[in-house]
Amino acid sequence: MKIAVAQHRLRSDPTQDLDALARMAREASVKGAELLVLPEVASLEDESVRDEMFRRIQPVAPRMWLMPHVRDTSAGQAFRPTTLPGAEELGRVAMPVGDAAMDPDEISRLYRERPDVLVLAPLSRSELQAEAVLELAIGLSESVSGLVLVAEATGADAGEPGHGGSAIALFGEVVSEAVGDDDLLIADVPIPVPALEPREPVPQVPPILLQRLARHRGEKLEVDYPADLS
Repeated sequence: MKIAVAQHRLRSDPTQDLDALARMAREASVKGAELLVLPEVASLEDESVRDEMFRRIQPVAPRMWLMPHVRDTSAGQAFRPTTLPGAEELGRVAMPVGDAAMDPDEISRLYRERPDVLVLAPLSRSELQAEAVLELAIGLSESVSGLVLVAEATGADAGEPGHGGSAIALFGEVVSEAVGDDDLLIADVPIPVPALEPREPVPQVPPILLQRLARHRGEKLEVDYPADLS
């Protein structure tokens, strides 16, 4: 199956965001993608705006498209592995968003549940976090699910969600990675995704992501070496 993952540059108002996402959805269809994953976009949180987004994107998008969404980006949200209506051939899809995408407890749970496809929307708040997420995604594609999709926005100020890092990881390799602020990643992947046999152990979450979790929880990360994780 040909799949597409969009990396979206944040615009100055919701109308511009909608225009750009609709263009990206149309491009994915023209290129023959059957699945499109769009990133969480903060300006589309309002319910009426999201209704307009569905109205604009649905007619032009591939037959299957996803946009993970969560309002409380600090706590994150773990969308449990489930079979999506109209996308049964994908198998069970899990979509951890925000902090849930890097929570060791959540990752251990996903390891046990073994979703067929894993979609990450970590809402990275710096380029360093985005790089760490890519490292984590590679490990997850060797342990949790053979296919891991990272869908992110870019263009935000430091400390705010939106610093890129969109990628498609397949069985331990990055087969497509965003190189621009507005980028559409395309890859041919086997569907159903073959099971990981044997599986690698649960990957370690990079320290910079653990520091983010600790900060959001009002905790202090304990490390066994001198380090500046700020």
